[in-house]
Amino acid sequence: MKISIRHWLIGLSILTTLSCSVLSSGSPAAGETLPAPTEDSSLPQDAAPDFFQGVPIMPGAISVTAVGESYIYQIEASVLEVQQYYLREMPLAGWELADQTGDANQGEFSVRLRYIKGDDRITVFITPAGEELVQVLIM
Repeated sequence: MKISIRHWLIGLSILTTLSCSVLSSGSPAAGETLPAPTEDSSLPQDAAPDFFQGVPIMPGAISVTAVGESYIYQIEASVLEVQQYYLREMPLAGWELADQTGDANQGEFSVRLRYIKGDDRITVFITPAGEELVQVLIM
């Protein structure tokens, strides 16, 4: 199925809404269990990544929040570095790239990666969140 501009804008709207709630809430809802975020982005390359619903979380994730079936975090990295991480790590976790919108290699600011694993579907949105921060939404 090909994603339309309308679907892309809806996803971007969801990302913006979640970003606002993450930045304003500051803490997870009662009863939510989240992986412990790390402020240290100097983890060794061979460190086992944390996972959310079978999706690897880039080492060094900060401002981590789970919202329903979605997971959002920020990281001190470039959009290109995060894109490369997911293009490398998702196949290792058994996910197949279904399609991609945007490409940081081509100078685009935001990237959407859709993956399939059996009957499961996951979308990873990667967008700038500040001068040296990138926001990642997994849904």
